[in-house]
Amino acid sequence: MLETYILTIDRDLYEDEYNYLQGHIPIRALERIKKFHYRVDAQRTLLGNILMRYVLYKRNLKHNKELIFSNNQYGKPHLVNLPNVHFNISHSGQYVVCSVDSMPIGVDVEIIKPIDLTIAYNFFSKIEKEYILNSDPGESLAKFYRIWTMKEGYIKREGKGLSIPLESFCIFSLENDNNTVFYEVFQNEKAVCNICASQHTEPRNIYLNLDVLINNYIKILTEYRVP
Repeated sequence: MLETYILTIDRDLYEDEYNYLQGHIPIRALERIKKFHYRVDAQRTLLGNILMRYVLYKRNLKHNKELIFSNNQYGKPHLVNLPNVHFNISHSGQYVVCSVDSMPIGVDVEIIKPIDLTIAYNFFSKIEKEYILNSDPGESLAKFYRIWTMKEGYIKREGKGLSIPLESFCIFSLENDNNTVFYEVFQNEKAVCNICASQHTEPRNIYLNLDVLINNYIKILTEYRVP
């Protein structure tokens, strides 16, 4: 089953929470977090790592010391000891999202902000550009972000990074591919989130706030005495 956990960051982490959670992630991840200039960026990345570990525990009952990660040549992380468990993370604004499935997936969430829609000429296929730029003015921005998150989801599922140019494929063509399925997790006036999956399945969305995630994660750490 394709499951997507959606965390809404409804407050800032307290200092003791921030320090505690930093003590339960790998050193390499911690070093990356400490490089951020702004606390809000570091907090999102930290919560992305914690959400991922919580999701993988819920899926497989594996805790931190049992999760062995590696990266492919393009930098996409995967589980060495759980090859049939695929996951992907995305975060933007107040949202942190983690999807998990039995086959490769990619997820992308984006905060909707006013932009120059002619950017579509640089990154989208002809059909995608027409879909966006020929829309009613009130719909074009939402359609841009819908296409953008679908394309990012596809690239993340493939795990080849920017070696796949955004303009080199059309999501409308991919929708006719039996091995590629898109699911909209949510779209509102603030943000949009889409998944690119490898199989038709019954998606399930699980919504969390910060208190629920932290309390549940601490409970897991306490029960299993994870170092």
